[in-house]
Amino acid sequence: MLSVDEEGFVLPVLATPQDEETDGVAVTVEPEGGSEQPTSDPVMAMPVTG
Repeated sequence: MLSVDEEGFVLPVLATPQDEETDGVAVTVEPEGGSEQPTSDPVMAMPVTG
């Protein structure tokens, strides 16, 4: 889940692979409190390298 400050801005997130098979990160819109798995198509997706 993304953290939002008092002014409504999303705070920076450091994305690092959990293991060698992780190849990207994506953001979905979920109900308040989150979901166990994505329930919508990603609104943003990008590869993770390193």
